[in-house]
Amino acid sequence: MQKSSRTNYLLKILWVVGLVFLAKLSFDYKNAVKQASNDTFNLTPVIWANFFTSVIFGLYLSLVLIKKWSFKINHALLWFAAVPCLLLALIYPLLASFEYAGDGPPIWEHSLAQLVMIGMGNPGLFGIAGGLIMMLSVFDARTKKE
Repeated sequence: MQKSSRTNYLLKILWVVGLVFLAKLSFDYKNAVKQASNDTFNLTPVIWANFFTSVIFGLYLSLVLIKKWSFKINHALLWFAAVPCLLLALIYPLLASFEYAGDGPPIWEHSLAQLVMIGMGNPGLFGIAGGLIMMLSVFDARTKKE
């Protein structure tokens, strides 16, 4: 076996170990935020924690997909895929923050944030996709055919 292929295998194993470490760290962070939210009866920090962890997981997943680490921005991928995914991921935390910002009852009879979450299915997927696509668009290794 060549030295470069051994290094490649080692890097992939280290990536999996890092993923396990990141999952454990994310789990502990979400539990701490959930405990603090239970004490204050405010779910907004939990919603923001889910957003941030999903984006961080997307960024980490992209590390295994980037072949060449050259800083070259793919504007089409960034503006028409990454930014819309991140905006869709931000809708739920922003609605939850503004809706429950006051001390009174929610602005709407049925929570708009809950309706958006039901309509989107799992907003964490948009955060993962947004983080992953953002990294891939910043480190675009495609070569143009002449």
